[in-house]
Amino acid sequence: MKWSFKLVLIFCLSIVNTAYAIPKNGGISFSSSNSNLYTWNPELNLLDFANANAEVDSVSGDFVNYIGLNDIATFSDFYYDNSFTSDTIWAVSGVSFVLNTIDFVLELDTDGILVLKGQGEVEFNGQSSFALWNFTTNTAQGTFSWSSSTSAIAVETPVSSVFLLVAVSLMGLIGLRKPVV
Repeated sequence: MKWSFKLVLIFCLSIVNTAYAIPKNGGISFSSSNSNLYTWNPELNLLDFANANAEVDSVSGDFVNYIGLNDIATFSDFYYDNSFTSDTIWAVSGVSFVLNTIDFVLELDTDGILVLKGQGEVEFNGQSSFALWNFTTNTAQGTFSWSSSTSAIAVETPVSSVFLLVAVSLMGLIGLRKPVV
């Protein structure tokens, strides 16, 4: 095999390996590590967190390679009304989640219940993957608690497909090249 063909083949294989460098499938669930580290203000539609305010309850799929049970996470403050802007909602062990949209809000402040659902991206090492997110809180029977979960969903990466198409085309051109006589 000629060296140019080997080089193109190595290039193709490296693209395939780097396409899945972040959590693409699986989920992660959090809960409050201490109810004093969080405040819900229904009048302002604000979730106000202190630093190191959450703990990982469960991890599945690709997340197990990066995040462990009981790892301490930090949730960031945000408004869930019309003033909401896309931002990082949580970070743990080098993995973070950017919430892009809030698609569902159920607020029963007289019962102390808040449910939020949205979409965003899990980020790790400068790469991102689409994910769904939900958050619930309640103050039932005078006890305050909250939990959150994020589920990453595998989505094809068009950029990798383009690189693969270019690499295959290069291999074809090398194969069609006229032999030197």
